[in-house]
Order: sequence, then C-alpha cells, then structure tokens
Amino acid sequence: MKHFLANNIDTIIVAAAGVGAWMKERHSRRKDQVDLTKDIVGMYRSALEDFKKQYDLEITSIRKDLAHWKERYAEMEGKYNTLRKAFEDYKKKHR
Repeated sequence: MKHFLANNIDTIIVAAAGVGAWMKERHSRRKDQVDLTKDIVGMYRSALEDFKKQYDLEITSIRKDLAHWKERYAEMEGKYNTLRKAFEDYKKKHR
C-alpha cells in the first residue's frame, strides 16, 4: 500500500485538489443561486408593494366616486319623489 501511495502521490494530490476545487465551485454556485433567489424575492416584494400602493390609490378613488354618486343618487331620488308626488296630486285634482 505504501508503495502504491509513493508511486501515485502526484495523482492523489491532483485528484484531491480537483475535488477541493469542485467542492469550492459547487459551494460558490449554490451561494450565487441563493443570492439570485434573494434578489428575485426582493424584486417580487417591491413589485407587490408598488401594486399595493397603486391598488390602494385606485380603491380610494373608487370610494370617493361611490360616495359622490350615492350623494347624487339621493338628490335625484328626492327630486324624483317630489315630482312624482306633485304629478300624483295633479292627477287627483284634474280627474
């Protein structure tokens, strides 16, 4: 066994260095992949925040419009009821 190790020490050293380099590269790629995943998640979160802000602005605008139209509807309904009552009174008087 000693004889085999002595004759092939250079091959063993090169193989060990190759395995070490391969492990370092693999670790580096995994780290890069994790960093890339973190960047993607960060971009996704910032996009969600932007969409939420835009959505909140649109919802606020829609609520204001809805309140305005509810108010207008109440005014129109009051006017309509007044006119209808006046018309009903007119019909009763002129029969």
